Amino acid sequence: MRHIMGLAIVLVAVVVLAVSVGMSRAIRPFKAEIVREENFSAEGLTNITASLLSGDITVTKSTGESIRVVMKVRARAHSQARADELVNMIKISAERSGQSLSLKPDRPKTTYKDDISIRLELFVPWSAGAAGAQPRQISLNTLSGDISIQGLAVNLTAGTASGDIKASGIDGAVQANSASGDVKVKDISGAVKLGSASGDIKASDIGGSLEGKTASGDIKGHDIGGSVLANSTSGDVKVSNVGGSFESKVVSGDIKVDSVTGTVSARTVSGDITVSNCKANVEASSVSGTVTK
Repeated sequence: MRHIMGLAIVLVAVVVLAVSVGMSRAIRPFKAEIVREENFSAEGLTNITASLLSGDITVTKSTGESIRVVMKVRARAHSQARADELVNMIKISAERSGQSLSLKPDRPKTTYKDDISIRLELFVPWSAGAAGAQPRQISLNTLSGDISIQGLAVNLTAGTASGDIKASGIDGAVQANSASGDVKVKDISGAVKLGSASGDIKASDIGGSLEGKTASGDIKGHDIGGSVLANSTSGDVKVSNVGGSFESKVVSGDIKVDSVTGTVSARTVSGDITVSNCKANVEASSVSGTVTK
């Protein structure tokens, strides 16, 4: 029943989106595009912050020694002159203070007749940390849009109100939260802390510990070097190959655990619990469901 209701919600969302896009194009039939690019020195920097009101952010390894920022802007408006005006007004705002660099677009004032989408692409030369160097930090935030980062030696903080977050090949710790969207990470050397109010959490090949929390969504983890703490109000938890302990609390959903080195503590109010290949102490209970261990 839960899956049928979920499918119905998705179908309604698709219909609403299609109608919204159609109305948007009818009100704003004219469009314009522009690509802006700037380079910033990475010397002495240890912290980068990138923020968007609405749009996607991607971060990848740079082939050069500087930080390259590419901003792709699209605008729709009631006239071609207004669309051209909008894209030409948006600039890359950069502020450097000591070892920190803050990036965000300068957006013009708009009306309901205007529509602007921005994609921010960062190319950063932080693929390997120098011995004894201060840990580097990247913070990415957007109110509405996806975030993607890969192949860097940094500690990452990422957040979006509506969108997905993906991180891979990160030599450092990761903290990521989405109010409405999935959070997926893999090949992370440090500790991972993930959260989603409405969306799934997936983590694999994690060197440190994993902490995952979702109000409505599943949590899946595989090959976790440290301990796991996974809590969900409504969703399943499935974890395997854990190097430390495992603890999970679920209100409505199943818990499935396989191959945990440390102790296991699993509790659900409504759902089944399955524990296998766990040699340390196991505590598992379900108010309304079966427990297999």
